[in-house]
Amino acid sequence: RFFTIESGGTPSSKVDDYWNGNINWATLVDLPQDNFITEISTTNRKITELGLQKSSAKLLPPKSILVSSRATIGRIGITVSELSTNQGFKNIVIKDFQKVNELYVAFALTNLVDKMIQMASGGTFKEISKSNFSKLQIPLPPLSVQEEIVAEIDGYQKEIENKKSEIDELKQKIKDKIGEVWGE
Repeated sequence: RFFTIESGGTPSSKVDDYWNGNINWATLVDLPQDNFITEISTTNRKITELGLQKSSAKLLPPKSILVSSRATIGRIGITVSELSTNQGFKNIVIKDFQKVNELYVAFALTNLVDKMIQMASGGTFKEISKSNFSKLQIPLPPLSVQEEIVAEIDGYQKEIENKKSEIDELKQKIKDKIGEVWGE
């Protein structure tokens, strides 16, 4: 096996000593909806060492992949630095970087979001269980092929960003033109 799957956890909000420490603690807020894959180096909320010990949260190493697994299923992030998450995530920790590229895994997971949603269950909030999440399969070609795929997708992502900038510029030109009509 090339990965382990870790769930997250939340320290008690009633204990001040668990909060506002220096350990990054990711929630859905840290993975914006507009991002295809979010690279996370810092989080909105932080917990203390004691908060980490007194909850089921775990410290994840850099290059771990976060997948939101509760209510909003399938937002994906990659850790840039060590961090922990709340229980709304299933987190993939890669064991062997000689065989696995973390971006490749993240991109491959984007293709499994519909399947994750189908596997989810629950009343108020749908959630995919760790055992169901573990059943997901990602094709794993040789590392060199994974890296080629990542490079190609990165190229597409850069094109998308450029197009977004062009769209923003054109929208501003429209606003400016309409402003001229009103003498602004």
